[in-house]
Amino acid sequence: MLGRRQPLVPPRWLSHNSATFQAADETVGLVRDCTGLNAISAVLDLGCGIGRVAYGLTKVLGRDAQYVGIDIVERAIKWMQKEYAPLHPNFKFYHLDVHSSSYNPKGRLQTEEIDFDFLGDRKFDVVILVSLFIHLDPHHVRHYLKLIHSVLKPGGRLFATALSTMSLRRTSTACRRKQVRSSRRGAAASRAMASMRPRTATLNS
Repeated sequence: MLGRRQPLVPPRWLSHNSATFQAADETVGLVRDCTGLNAISAVLDLGCGIGRVAYGLTKVLGRDAQYVGIDIVERAIKWMQKEYAPLHPNFKFYHLDVHSSSYNPKGRLQTEEIDFDFLGDRKFDVVILVSLFIHLDPHHVRHYLKLIHSVLKPGGRLFATALSTMSLRRTSTACRRKQVRSSRRGAAASRAMASMRPRTATLNS
């Protein structure tokens, strides 16, 4: 039927831009290039939004992989929980009730109060943040980096983008030219995110 929505692409009431889903494969390709993501990776998608990265990852991650998506927009999380469960039961989504004047004005938690206790003892090979840091104050970025540090496996990688007017292709080129390798993730990430030039940074655990 003409105009029928593709599976796992959100309906219009979620206010998505369908073009972002057309670029999902390119985004995931960039993640693979920079982190070594493979079919059995355990992935944490922090700020998963309406599932653009998750959508792309369904074509890469196998049944033995683990995907966890976290976001502060509850209605998006509820929709993804319902839609992904029958098709990709290893894809899990969690609502983080953090206050945001733009995205979650009734959120009960401040950023400094966030923890990842609800994840239990799960650890991840790759943590993904697509354009999340651009919405945060520097001290909030530091708090998230500490949380990420606590859930990365030894040798795990953090993939973070801070996109402005650059296309993903230009970001991909920058990523291939320079990958940040440092056991001191917090200091390295602070240096990478302090730059005003949009870039992608990948960090070793």
